[in-house]
Amino acid sequence: MIRYIAFRAAQLTAIQLPRLWAYKLGVIVGLLAYLLLRDKRKALCDNLAHVKPELNSRDLSKLCRENMKLMAKAYVDLMLLPRYSPQAIAKFLSFQGDEYLEQAKMRGKGVIIASVHMGSWEIAAAGWASLHGNISMLAEELDPPQLFKWYKKTRSRMGIRVYPLNRSGLMALIRDLKNGGIVIIAVDRDITGNGTLFNFFGKTTKMPIGAAVLALKTGASILPVYIVRKKDNDILAVGTEPINPKSSGNYQDDVKNIMEQLLNRMEGFIQKHPEQWHVPHPIWR
Repeated sequence: MIRYIAFRAAQLTAIQLPRLWAYKLGVIVGLLAYLLLRDKRKALCDNLAHVKPELNSRDLSKLCRENMKLMAKAYVDLMLLPRYSPQAIAKFLSFQGDEYLEQAKMRGKGVIIASVHMGSWEIAAAGWASLHGNISMLAEELDPPQLFKWYKKTRSRMGIRVYPLNRSGLMALIRDLKNGGIVIIAVDRDITGNGTLFNFFGKTTKMPIGAAVLALKTGASILPVYIVRKKDNDILAVGTEPINPKSSGNYQDDVKNIMEQLLNRMEGFIQKHPEQWHVPHPIWR
């Protein structure tokens, strides 16, 4: 409950401020958290060290601090969502590669928008919902439950259906895809612990295979995307060429093939913008 009260107090403060002032306050809080939360800081820097092994300790610390600043701004974006209309979001959100999304939609089997925890994910999701509708996603049930309810209500207001991260949620996504919907999914954090081992940045770790499973079960295209914050704080979401599922008759091999293509694409995104890959949780254990 204390966590929820603290979050709501921060959110109610941020929502009263102009966007740029809310960012300034968020960055101050983010840097303070970076100093105080040793485990989160260590996990973030360890992850980035895998991405940029050539960096010395000084340059790695600089990268981690920049990452934390941008992560704080992403949290501010989430807190400000309740006051935004689709028209307001459109003023600072732009898309590239829309032709790939349209290409995937034309197949008529639904689309899986796949990314890593990068940039302002919440703003991009709200933008896709306003433009295309019929958007759904899975979400980790947070503690306390009041916080999860706030997340769900806020996303629902933007036109995004939120399902729990369990079997019933997965079945709901399958149903939505079969109805031609769009599913948003992150592929860089094995929250449930049921992931499969893959090579990621030269080292083996567990990754969730939900995107590949959904694609093979429904025939939906996977659209790999990345989201970045520009220097002027505008948000850019970039779609790339879809990955279309192909069945060889060997389900495990098909999952492996799709995931290797997808993770290879994600490595390229992260390498290009490591300061915007916001994962303060251990990826390699």
